[in-house]
Amino acid sequence: MYSANNGGEYKGPLGNYCREHGIKLEKIVPKTPQQNGVAKRMNKTIVEKIRCMLFYAKLLKSFWGEAMKTAVIMINLSPLVPLEFDVRDKVWKGKDVSYAY
Repeated sequence: MYSANNGGEYKGPLGNYCREHGIKLEKIVPKTPQQNGVAKRMNKTIVEKIRCMLFYAKLLKSFWGEAMKTAVIMINLSPLVPLEFDVRDKVWKGKDVSYAY
């Protein structure tokens, strides 16, 4: 996991969570927007998915949290070219994923 701009976004509770679960945080070099792009693009992708879901389902902004969780689950369960069309959750957890829900 990369810190978006080394500005402390992943400190506090999230930093503690990552340490407890063996997730290594890699800081980028300050003032290097070219390294900042990956995190910003993913954040933008998630926000765009949330807005689309809320708009097309005609839901209030109060459902933002549920839409965010759904968007991240959709991303994590989608096949990726760099993983040879495997799924992140399957690679990460080492077991088959369920699409039942």
